[in-house]
Amino acid sequence: AQFRSALRDARERIEAAALDTETPPPALRPIVQARVEELTRMLVKIDETEDSRIRGLQIAGGKR
Repeated sequence: AQFRSALRDARERIEAAALDTETPPPALRPIVQARVEELTRMLVKIDETEDSRIRGLQIAGGKR
């Protein structure tokens, strides 16, 4: 588990360094696309959590 965590941290640092440019090269497209997909999944989870919280309040008679 510790090795996996260290590997993940190293990958994130390498990706961040590679993306830290005003004009990224086309070779970075897969990295950027993967990051966008990951962030999109996070947004979906946030929306689902917020929708669930709002429904709970509505059922309990609360307001948003």
